[in-house]
Amino acid sequence: MDGDRAPVPAAAPSRARGDADPRGCDCHFHVFTADTPPAPGARYRPGYDAPLERWQVSAGAAGITRGVLVQPSFLGTDNTVLLRTIGRADGRLAGVAVVDPAIPFDAMQRLATRGVCAVRWNLLGHPDPVAAVQAHRAGWFDDLLRLGWHVEIHQDDGGLPAILAAIPAALPVVLDHFGRPGAARSDDPTFTSAARRAGPTWVKLSAPYRNAGRDPGRLVATWRDLIGPSRLLWGSDWPWTNHESGRDYDTCLADLGRWMPDPHDRHEVLVANPARCYRFHTKEIER
Repeated sequence: MDGDRAPVPAAAPSRARGDADPRGCDCHFHVFTADTPPAPGARYRPGYDAPLERWQVSAGAAGITRGVLVQPSFLGTDNTVLLRTIGRADGRLAGVAVVDPAIPFDAMQRLATRGVCAVRWNLLGHPDPVAAVQAHRAGWFDDLLRLGWHVEIHQDDGGLPAILAAIPAALPVVLDHFGRPGAARSDDPTFTSAARRAGPTWVKLSAPYRNAGRDPGRLVATWRDLIGPSRLLWGSDWPWTNHESGRDYDTCLADLGRWMPDPHDRHEVLVANPARCYRFHTKEIER
């Protein structure tokens, strides 16, 4: 990435959509370069660049000026590109990093000063995801609470209940890609375990193509009924790694309009909820 360039201004938001808001937020996208070495054991590595500028053009034209930059799994715990990108964005980006389970508190504090507000666990295909959660050093969950961070979870279909049971009830969690339930029924344990949590639980309405053909409209309706629209977030999953063919940003955002036709609900998902979950009001200079 071009770390020495001046900050890139956010693209001017479009007012083509009646409910567009200049504070609209894409809560899940990635930035990377093709020449960044992948982490050992990475399952794949895109052979193209996905720069911030390209995301800004597409997102800005759709009225989206805030974003949550999520560390891609193939870069592991090397958050260099993520941190450099956040530093160029004038407070309009929050970061979700991947960290080593033994990371000390002072290192987490340094990440926080650079715009990181959460850690991501990509447990997809992990042989023992509960053991992976339990491998974190003693006091690590307490440190997350002290920092005001949350844990973002991506796991195999139906794997969420066992993982949630290993996480302190008070710790906020964000569930990637509709939470990847085992089934679309409201009595599926994924839904019930998340709905019964004592701590805040958020669900990202993103990447329906990663949900084994399940009807995203039904998934949205189930989550809305169980946890309410005030706990739902939207993400484009740009640039749709491993699912690039036929995708475009406008269509991803239009999907949300089909899933949630009520403008008030969409405003919550695109503006109000991200501001609370990622605390944009504390980090962004409003323009």
